Amino acid sequence: MSAAQITNDQAFLLISSGVLLGWYAHVLSDFEAETIADVAGRWLKHRSQTILTAAEWAVVEAAVEAMRTAANRPLVAESAA
Repeated sequence: MSAAQITNDQAFLLISSGVLLGWYAHVLSDFEAETIADVAGRWLKHRSQTILTAAEWAVVEAAVEAMRTAANRPLVAESAA
């Protein structure tokens, strides 16, 4: 499995994932939420030295997509009105 230091675009994705996690963690599995928390924590601590595997990126990308999809859905209270 390959691993590489993160790019600026990937760093932005990690920042986004942390923000989204605060609002939409409920749409993720425990594994996805824990992986994002771990990866984001490593990035905050080590910044440019952070190295992630392809498998970790796959989880981050899928989780961010799920949270972005949830963010674009109306809230239950809004849709009932």
